[in-house]
Amino acid sequence: MAGLALCTMGCSLLRSSREPLQVSTLAGSREDCVVVLLPGLGDAPGRFEEHGFAEALAAGPTACDLVVVDSHFGYYRDAVLPERLAEELLTPLRSRYQRTWLVGVSLGGYGASLTAAARPDLVDGVVLISPFLGVPAQVRPLIMRLEAAGGLDAYTGPFAPLSAPRRHFMEVEPLWSWLSARARQEPGPRVVLAFGTADGFAWKHRVLGASLEAADVVQLSGGHTWETFSALWREVVLAAPWRS
Repeated sequence: MAGLALCTMGCSLLRSSREPLQVSTLAGSREDCVVVLLPGLGDAPGRFEEHGFAEALAAGPTACDLVVVDSHFGYYRDAVLPERLAEELLTPLRSRYQRTWLVGVSLGGYGASLTAAARPDLVDGVVLISPFLGVPAQVRPLIMRLEAAGGLDAYTGPFAPLSAPRRHFMEVEPLWSWLSARARQEPGPRVVLAFGTADGFAWKHRVLGASLEAADVVQLSGGHTWETFSALWREVVLAAPWRS
């Protein structure tokens, strides 16, 4: 099983960004709201169905159509995910739905943020479930500056610009600049953060969460696992942030 998991992740890392986006419908119940799911690194899109994401949404107070994207690592590696999502999925969805939300798990949370930052005209909000927000060596110095300024919402910069698109994993300040604007409630897509308190990324999540509205932050015990992701999702569904 461990060997199979490593093979699956390795194949995902080698996939081409030239592939057309593969999109599957998990549930359909509304004509004015759609939720787009983005999986994490090496995760098959089917993990959302295995862990009850569709059932949880259907049982929630406000239903939306639900689709999942096979947003594999190749799109991140070549820095084309926001462009491809906008062209192949989000623009067509915008003509059909009044509200479009992106929900990303782990690396998918990073992708949801990048896409919402690049195309706020196509995205009304994002749910970041235990999101990847940059490698520690690059994020720690930034977080020290944020904390010295009194938090993400108090920090006004400067943020370092992105110098080379294909190095965006190593240059995370443009993403945090966008998150800072969201924390200050500047116009743009709404951000909802959900994470497990024992997650290895939680130290970054807490910095972001401290500057968001309390209603937009969900914390539960648990680590960086699908069991925690699905529990967090159920809590987000109960709040149904996409209904307003």
